[in-house]
Amino acid sequence: MGGSKRMPEELLGKFKKKITPEWKKGFIATWIIGLLTHLIIFTQYIPNHDGLVNTYADQLNFGLGRFFLGPVSWIGSYFDLSMINGLLSIFYMSLLVIVLIELLNLKKSFSIYMLAGVLVTFPVITSTFAYMFTADAYIFGYFMVALALLVTLKWRFGFLLGSVFFYVAVGIYQANLPFAMALATVVIIHRLLDSERSLKEILLDLGRMIATVVGGMGLYAVTFFLYQRLSTSIRNYQGLNEIGERSDSIRALLTESKDDFLDFFVGGIVSDGTITMFHIANAIVLVLLIAFVVAFAFKRPVHRILLVAGGIVIIPFFTYSLYFVSPGVVYHVLMIMGLVTLYMTLIVFYEYATTQKVLAWFSVLALSLTIFNSAIIANISYLHLQLRFEKTTQFANRVIARIESQPEYTRETKVAIVGRYAVRSSVGAGPVKEQLPALTGIVGERILIVPYQFNYFFDTVLGTPVKYAKSDEIEALKETEEFQQMPTWPREGAVDTINGIVVVKFQEK
Repeated sequence: MGGSKRMPEELLGKFKKKITPEWKKGFIATWIIGLLTHLIIFTQYIPNHDGLVNTYADQLNFGLGRFFLGPVSWIGSYFDLSMINGLLSIFYMSLLVIVLIELLNLKKSFSIYMLAGVLVTFPVITSTFAYMFTADAYIFGYFMVALALLVTLKWRFGFLLGSVFFYVAVGIYQANLPFAMALATVVIIHRLLDSERSLKEILLDLGRMIATVVGGMGLYAVTFFLYQRLSTSIRNYQGLNEIGERSDSIRALLTESKDDFLDFFVGGIVSDGTITMFHIANAIVLVLLIAFVVAFAFKRPVHRILLVAGGIVIIPFFTYSLYFVSPGVVYHVLMIMGLVTLYMTLIVFYEYATTQKVLAWFSVLALSLTIFNSAIIANISYLHLQLRFEKTTQFANRVIARIESQPEYTRETKVAIVGRYAVRSSVGAGPVKEQLPALTGIVGERILIVPYQFNYFFDTVLGTPVKYAKSDEIEALKETEEFQQMPTWPREGAVDTINGIVVVKFQEK
């Protein structure tokens, strides 16, 4: 046999020699912290309102401009497999940590452990796991963003491959654009603090990263508009059909970005809301960033420190930059992964700290507090999801029992569910709402938000599918005197049969 072909063991041995101690630390830390934090959600089926309709779904959301979401979701199958998708997500996160170790040239053990911890416990990740059916694909997108920047900076023409990687990332989720901008800012901050790098080198690196982002967005734009021309129109979701339009002034959008950032990051400290440990820990991180800027002002050229300070300030605005793309954008937690780069910036300062021992110690303590508190937030969130799902199951059982108790009901009888009903509890409406950030898919006590979701719940969870009435039939029912005289749930008579259709009447609000 020719010597050019290697046995699998030989290739594995060669690969192992390339693995650095830093990679090992980051990989292992991500798995340990990730599993300790999120294991409960990996071992249960706890869908939210979207999960109900995505127990099996191909995720081919071309109409949302997410052209690669389906193909990447296919890796873990199109089923909502909590364990598989969860473990894939942690694997992608560990790869993301390794790439960031290379991007930021991290050598200190605590830098690596803190990086792994803040990434895998960040509330955006917790919120993503509320949508477990597609969590692995979204986290793969974060990995592709970082990989795009790494290959861009590693090779002279790396921006060509980087553009393709970034194209895939925004084709999974458009909010990866702000994440890329924020992450690129941290990379530049890292290089500005490196006294051995010239401004010319830093500007070249910046230019390469800009080329990658522009190239990737160019590929995405071509795909977006080709799909728009050759297929149905882009769906009116989050202003996708209004890209390029802008109704508010730049100043108003900047103010909105600042307010949203402060509301999420430090909350009650700057507003009338509840002050939580999450807000306190984040406030400490911001104070430490300011302190490090001041401390390094005595050890680095002033113009570099001013650029570093400007980079820190601009990160929140980059994170909320989609406000400037379309007037229809409504930000939620899944879109603000860019804010995790503020923790990364503190880690970069810690990495360069030599004589700032007090600040270094406070940084480790503050980031440790952030990681621990974020893990607590994750587990409170999962407890809430579990309780909400169990309450909804009991509620749905009551509804289906009353539907089936109608004398005329058979499996062929149509069912109309009108209005909404919230299954509330003192814990969900009180401590959970007050203590958690506004995590998308988690905060709130409704899974069955709109009527059609009842049928998915009846079918998937209870194994009792119903034949749902058409919208025009429901509108006609609402005009009848019998319907208007019906009481609302849970009173007697809230479930009745009108014109051969079983009607369940909830509050209209």
